[in-house]
Amino acid sequence: MENQNGPPSPGKKAPRSDEVFERGFRKMSNKEARVYARVPCSEETHFAANRELFQGTIKNVSEGGIYVQTRQRFAVGQEVVVAGPFGENRQDVKRYGKVVWYDDRGIAVQFIRKTIPQPRR
Repeated sequence: MENQNGPPSPGKKAPRSDEVFERGFRKMSNKEARVYARVPCSEETHFAANRELFQGTIKNVSEGGIYVQTRQRFAVGQEVVVAGPFGENRQDVKRYGKVVWYDDRGIAVQFIRKTIPQPRR
């Protein structure tokens, strides 16, 4: 997958100024197009991707997704399962989502479904 928001990989050139402008413009347009209001947050969380468990801090949350501060790196489009205060009375609930962008501080996850599918019995 193409690295859209991180530093260039070793051996690759830095992005041109017009590419940097385009990224900034897309981010600005995305903020204007948000459907749900974001709420600042500082909740520790754990989340899973590729059958591995990771830790991070939820920095903001909305009905449509979250931003998680984490040292781990993920690809745009990568699927994750995040546990956080998404339920009624802020109870911990697992939500299924995908990484929609990232920066050097963390990842933005868009929720795909409200709950994790339960195995059939």
